Amino acid sequence: MIIIFDLDGTVICTKHRYRNLPDGTIDLDYWFANAVPEKIAQDTLLPLASTMKHYYADNHYIVICTARTMSQADYDYVNKHLPYHVLLSRPKGDFSGDGEMKSDMLTKWATSRNLPENWRENAIMFDDNIKVIQRMIAD
Repeated sequence: MIIIFDLDGTVICTKHRYRNLPDGTIDLDYWFANAVPEKIAQDTLLPLASTMKHYYADNHYIVICTARTMSQADYDYVNKHLPYHVLLSRPKGDFSGDGEMKSDMLTKWATSRNLPENWRENAIMFDDNIKVIQRMIAD
């Protein structure tokens, strides 16, 4: 079975380097200013990380699909703390909506692996963003 996990707010707590703007959207300037190795090293695992490790140990195929643009410090943290088979992340300079971006990345990944068109019917996805969840249901 394919199990897909988001990172921020799902398996990793990044509250210490995250804040919202008055309209409720993420303050991307603040996020990028705090996406430095010292702050990333202070991230902590959320309880769902244990579930991720359990699925991996049970030989399920683990996909990390994150809206982060990954830096080396991000990869270092994830590789130290979380088991996975593939990590899909936001391409640098891509500012599309998270749902659209994740759907596109997962579709391209599935196509590259020659998975059947209905592969999502046999997958589980954990994500804290309602727009991502709505997009995945619609797809």
